[in-house]
Amino acid sequence: MNPSTVTGPGEALAGLKDIHLPAPPSWWPPAPGWWLAAGLVILLATLLARYLLRRRAAMKPVRLALAELEKIGLPAADEFEDPETRRKFLLEISTLLRRFCLLYHPNRQVAELYGRDWVAFLADVAPAAAREFFLAELAPLELVYAPERILRKASFDPRRLRNAAEKWLLEQKKSARRQAAGDGGRQ
Repeated sequence: MNPSTVTGPGEALAGLKDIHLPAPPSWWPPAPGWWLAAGLVILLATLLARYLLRRRAAMKPVRLALAELEKIGLPAADEFEDPETRRKFLLEISTLLRRFCLLYHPNRQVAELYGRDWVAFLADVAPAAAREFFLAELAPLELVYAPERILRKASFDPRRLRNAAEKWLLEQKKSARRQAAGDGGRQ
């Protein structure tokens, strides 16, 4: 353009071409940092899912045992005077705890224990702070195979025994949680 031919400011601008903006950046493929972040999220999600599944598997026997304990009905006070009703109630709770112990403590000789040895074992696998409590509260389980005359004379509250069995199972649940958190649920 020749300055002598430009007559006004509008004509000078008219000869300019419009500004061309560059193309917007593409979202694909993402930058390497995004690939790394995505991989990290996938890894963490996989580890979390694995931990939760192992923990759930470790808790399943405890949940089932607690549900089965709920099904064991408390005998009525007048029925509980009968030694066979007492024996049946004691046997149901003892059998439930024994089946649970056989699953959680397979390397120990649980099946052959009875009487005081059985109650002592239940107290021994409980946390140290609660051993005396379980030794006292689960003591009626010693009477499962006692003669009828001893069973008739024994006085114990079936509700307290059932509550003690429930507390014992809940302590085992806490122990299983600690074990699942500590070593990935391996037993």
